[in-house]
Amino acid sequence: MIRVFHGFLGSPRDFEFLKGEDVTLHNLYEETPVTNASDILVGYSMGGRLAMELAKKNGFKKLILINSHPGLLDDKEREVRSAWEEEVLERLTDPQSFLSWWNGLPLFKNDQPLLSVPEKSSDLFKKMILSRQENFLPFLTEHKNKVHWILGEKDPKYSLLKGQLGDFDVHMIPAGHRLFQHPELINPLIRKLVS
Repeated sequence: MIRVFHGFLGSPRDFEFLKGEDVTLHNLYEETPVTNASDILVGYSMGGRLAMELAKKNGFKKLILINSHPGLLDDKEREVRSAWEEEVLERLTDPQSFLSWWNGLPLFKNDQPLLSVPEKSSDLFKKMILSRQENFLPFLTEHKNKVHWILGEKDPKYSLLKGQLGDFDVHMIPAGHRLFQHPELINPLIRKLVS
C-alpha cells in the first residue's frame, strides 16, 4: 500500500494525481494513520514529518519525503523554532489574517497562494510541532537505501537541505515549496520511485 500524507493547511486533494487502487490519501485533520512495514510512505512537508515518525515506529518499505524537514539539530535551533511556532499559533486565532501572512512567507514566494485555513489547523500544528520532534536523520541514515527526497530548487529553505543529506537519493525539482502544485513534475518521479 502507498500511503500519502499532505502538508499543513493542505488536504488529500493535493495529491489526487496519485490516486489508484494501491494508494490511500490520508486526511491528517480527521485521522491518525495506521501503517505497517510493507507500506510505501509518501509525505509532503509536515506530512513528511509524520511519515518519518510512522516509519520509525512501524517500519516501511520505502519512504519518499517531499520538502520535509528531518529534524532540528540542536537546542538553539529548537529555541528559535519554538518562538516562531508560538507566533504561528497566535496568528491562527484570526484565520484570514493568518492566511495572508502565511502565503507571504519567503518559503512560499514561488508558489500559488493557499485560499483557506482548514478547521482544526491549530490542533494539527500543535500535534506536529517541529521543535518537539526528534531529529530523524540518524534513523533515516540507517535506512538510506529505502529513503528518497524530493526538494524544490526554488524553495529558499528546503533546497538547502540537499547539503545536509550527503549520499541520500535526492531529486531536485524546478519549483518552490508546494511541489504538489506541479503534478506534471512530481507525479512521474513519484511513480518511478514507488515502483
